[in-house]
Amino acid sequence: MLITGYDDKYIYFNDPITGVKNKKIPEGDFRDAWTQMGRQAITYLPQDFQTIDS
Repeated sequence: MLITGYDDKYIYFNDPITGVKNKKIPEGDFRDAWTQMGRQAITYLPQDFQTIDS
């Protein structure tokens, strides 16, 4: 799953199982599922990514 955005009600994501892009799920349902899965996350940053501190 790749989160593509959020607003005050929904989390939007690309679903790799169905291929649907920008699918939405209520924020509370997302948090419940995320907690059940151990609140795992991966962040990808390009090699040339620069932070504000660099």
